[in-house]
Amino acid sequence: MLYRNADAEQIQVLDMAARRVCITGPQAAGRVAADVALGMDVGIDATPTFVVNGVPVVGAVPESDLRAVIDSARAEAVASGIPRAEYYDKAVLGI
Repeated sequence: MLYRNADAEQIQVLDMAARRVCITGPQAAGRVAADVALGMDVGIDATPTFVVNGVPVVGAVPESDLRAVIDSARAEAVASGIPRAEYYDKAVLGI
């Protein structure tokens, strides 16, 4: 999360000059562009987006809604009988 300058200035150990260089320099723009491209490549076009076992949860949903998706995914994983260490590869990625 990028903090506003006023927020960042409250952090005593933060080097504000280094922060400015970091977030305004050409490398930062390149990293952000690469992250945006990766997100778009995998179908994520909004923030926040959480992906729980391949199921996107888009937007600032209440914690209870996100918890319900996680609990459902956990129940599906347990019911599948697939060993925990293999579940993501087999059930989500299909490999």
